[in-house]
Amino acid sequence: MRLLTTLLAVLWMTSESRAQSPQDFFPAQVGDLWEYQGDFGWYRNAITRDSVDADSNVYLFYNDQSLPSYRIDTLLCVTRFVFSVEFLYYRLNADSGEIWVYDPRPSGLFAWIADIETTFVFGQPSVIKIIRYGPDSTNLGWYYIERYLASSFGLIYEWWEPGEMTYLSGCIIDGDTFGTITDVTPSPTSSSPSNIQILSAYPNPFNQISHLAVHLSYGTRFTLRVYDMLGREVRKIYDGYRPAGRHRFTFNGHKLASGVYIIRLQAGGVSRSRKVLLVK
Repeated sequence: MRLLTTLLAVLWMTSESRAQSPQDFFPAQVGDLWEYQGDFGWYRNAITRDSVDADSNVYLFYNDQSLPSYRIDTLLCVTRFVFSVEFLYYRLNADSGEIWVYDPRPSGLFAWIADIETTFVFGQPSVIKIIRYGPDSTNLGWYYIERYLASSFGLIYEWWEPGEMTYLSGCIIDGDTFGTITDVTPSPTSSSPSNIQILSAYPNPFNQISHLAVHLSYGTRFTLRVYDMLGREVRKIYDGYRPAGRHRFTFNGHKLASGVYIIRLQAGGVSRSRKVLLVK
């Protein structure tokens, strides 16, 4: 079992915790917010509104987007929308060893509960479901993605082949703050390079278009480029000056192959990166 060093700062094993209900593994209140750190920088997700349809399915809208990011149905299946494709990310009531279809397309992936552990997250007792995603339901040792869902917190860790990872550094759940939440409010007197960020890429994974949000704490000239996993530049999104504040851009993956790409923001000697997954 792999528990990475970066997680050990906020997680340690115990044998006394039990989840109260399957819903605990996917907090879904408007105002809930998560911040992640990883190999390709920092990003934030927040539930900004929700809706319920006639069949009691709950739709969650993240980061002020006009389209829903997730659907939670009455069977506690959590589906992620990426344009015309619906990925069955989680089955919240699944037990260890259970398998389901993650990607419904002919060349898609399966998902399964690899293990269930008890631990503490940000000092709070929690149960973790370790979920893996791979191409062969008969060979569970072969997987491309691994996610840790923690009761009361949701996604706390994600690993992608060939080895990139992100982990939860802070969150706000039902009004309570855990870990570290970054203040991204623009400050006219601040010129700290740490206040230049790629705030979000939505949707991610994406089918062709991903919308990017960039935060600048001061006006500066910068470039926004896209690289493949071999380090080759495949797109130049922006090259110019913008004033302090939040700015939006679009990454169009037309004519690019499916795979992982790196969005890189460069301002002087400061560089920020964000990983996105193009799925066609």
